[in-house]
Amino acid sequence: MAGFALNKWIRPSLEGTVARLAALGLGPTALLVASLVIGLTALPSVATGRFWLGLTLILLSRAVAAIGGTNAGAREARLGAAFELIFVASIPFAFALNDPTCALAASLLLFGLIVAGAASQFANVDHPFAASDVALCVAAYAISCLRPQWFALIAYILAVFCFIAAGARIALAFSRSDA
Repeated sequence: MAGFALNKWIRPSLEGTVARLAALGLGPTALLVASLVIGLTALPSVATGRFWLGLTLILLSRAVAAIGGTNAGAREARLGAAFELIFVASIPFAFALNDPTCALAASLLLFGLIVAGAASQFANVDHPFAASDVALCVAAYAISCLRPQWFALIAYILAVFCFIAAGARIALAFSRSDA
C-alpha cells in the first residue's frame, strides 16, 4: 500500500527523467547496467571502511535502478531483477570483508537472501524480491553504513525477515489452487 502511494507521487517525475535520458540515448538497459555498476562500486568502498562513500553509492545505485525500471519492458524487468539480487548480495559480502568478525552474520544474511529468492522462484514471482524487500535491505544497509558496529545485529534481523518472507511465499504458493 505504501509502495503504491509512493509510486503514485514519484512515477511522474521519474517518467520525465526517463524521457530526457532516452533523448540522450540512455535506455532502460543502459540505466540498469549503470545501477549495477554503481552498486558494485559500493562493495570496495564498504570493504575498505569508506562507509559514507558506500552509502552514497548504494543510494545512487537505487535511484538509477528506479529510473531504469520506469517504463522497462519484460526483458529489462528480468534483467533488473537479476541485477537487484547481485547488488543486494554484494553489500553483506563487503561488510564481511571489512570486519571478518561479521562474516557469520553476513553469511546467514546471504543464505537468507538466497532462500528468499528461491522461494520467489517456487512461488512463480517475477522478481526475487518485492520492492518493499529491496527497500528494507537498502534501509538496513544504510543504517549499517552509518553505524558499522551494528551490522551483525542488523544482518541477523534481516536474515530472519528473509526466512519469514520465504516461508510466507512458499505457504502462499501451496495455498493457491493451481499449485
